[in-house]
Amino acid sequence: MLYCYRNFACDNDSNLCINHDRSNSMHLIDENVYLGDIQDARNAPLLQDIGITYLLTIDVEELPAEIASKYCTKFVDLEDTLEANLLDLLDTGVNFIDEANNEGRVLVHCNAGVSRSASFVCAWLMKKKGICLLEAEELVTKQKPDVAINQGFIRQLLIYETMGCKVDRDHPGYQVHKFRKLRALAESGDRLSPEVLSANPSKITGSINQDCVYKCKKCRRPLFSRCNINPHDVDESKMFRSKNPLESRGRTKCSSYFLEPIQWMASSIIDNMTGKLDCPSCSFKLGRFNWAGARCSCGRWITPALQVHVSSVDESVR
Repeated sequence: MLYCYRNFACDNDSNLCINHDRSNSMHLIDENVYLGDIQDARNAPLLQDIGITYLLTIDVEELPAEIASKYCTKFVDLEDTLEANLLDLLDTGVNFIDEANNEGRVLVHCNAGVSRSASFVCAWLMKKKGICLLEAEELVTKQKPDVAINQGFIRQLLIYETMGCKVDRDHPGYQVHKFRKLRALAESGDRLSPEVLSANPSKITGSINQDCVYKCKKCRRPLFSRCNINPHDVDESKMFRSKNPLESRGRTKCSSYFLEPIQWMASSIIDNMTGKLDCPSCSFKLGRFNWAGARCSCGRWITPALQVHVSSVDESVR
């Protein structure tokens, strides 16, 4: 019989005490969900005493096969950095925790048990209990005071909260997150991977944002949809103004659309830092790109700048 899981476990029949004298040992957060670190995941006697049957590992390396093979496991590849993409992984992790909570007992762990794993447990609590991030974080830190979720994850969890605790790629908050990731990629100088490219609009179905598609003015090929456009704010202090007040009064604030990378751009943007964007069907000049960024006519600096002129495309509402 288990008397205490936090600092030690005692077998009632043998009076054998297994010492787990670590201040950051695994903690019961809610029902059958435990939060811990890599040492907890490797501690077979402790896991057996508590009755852990599921392991959710959030790290850059999977658990050794000799450990993972004894449990129902899920591995989430995630670094503990401000720029790491937590949001796109939340649904997978939260669904696993929910399944494990209903079927057995689960240990959610990362390397230190204070940021990555705590983020997933908070997300699960938010969805299960219908509470906000602040309330979820308070519940977790009450049981495990050393929890310290990094600010990049906090920002993404707040977006998760506004989306109703389900990742919605059409949500305005997700759009902001997507372009923040893209900016971080451009500023890091890393080579663009083809996996980052969004699908061409003709291949996307089921999205509410596909009701509005932008087509090449010359050949009418669909090029992008509303969800591919960077929703940036106007910078009035740097906005272009003509010397002729009549021209300035009628000028559209944004004379270009700034886009995320799309598959039809691949041959131009993957191996080049700057260049032209032409229609892939008729070679009609659409705009330019610059991974270092460019200033929009509204005054806002956009990084990276995948820029298609408003005058080069027609908006088509389905």
